[in-house]
Amino acid sequence: MLEKSDYAKKKIARLGELADLTKKAWIKHDRQAVGQIFNEAQEILHSFDLSTNKIDQLQKIALSNNALGFKLSGGGLGGITISLCDNETVAQEIAAKCKDLISDYWIEEI
Repeated sequence: MLEKSDYAKKKIARLGELADLTKKAWIKHDRQAVGQIFNEAQEILHSFDLSTNKIDQLQKIALSNNALGFKLSGGGLGGITISLCDNETVAQEIAAKCKDLISDYWIEEI
């Protein structure tokens, strides 16, 4: 089982560390660091087969169009993806390129 694997234990612990690092980077307003952390976390989630082909496509589109980071959030096939962007223009461009893969989206300034 996943929870008994040493690999899984290390990766789950790393996800916890990444959550702490995200908070620290967020407080410092370090968007680049948050984006890198999102990407590492998504790699771990993908390694647990928690991604889908569609999510992988969305990630590829986002990162190849200047997203700072990309991450799956939520669960049970009811989750969301987050594409962290430097500005609204980039976010709108990514949303437009993903329109055939998504049912809805919103853009929030943070």
